[in-house]
Amino acid sequence: MAKRICIFMRTNRFNQAEPQYMPSVSAELPFPANDTRDFVEAAMRLLRASW
Repeated sequence: MAKRICIFMRTNRFNQAEPQYMPSVSAELPFPANDTRDFVEAAMRLLRASW
């Protein structure tokens, strides 16, 4: 069971010619969950909002 999810992203650290982007975002679920679908849905929302 968990109530918070955090995602981390990172651009290719080996390509120094490109700007580096390393956001991390987190969110609290409305209720504790243990269903993977709840976490995937929350992670996708966070991903869309941060990228």
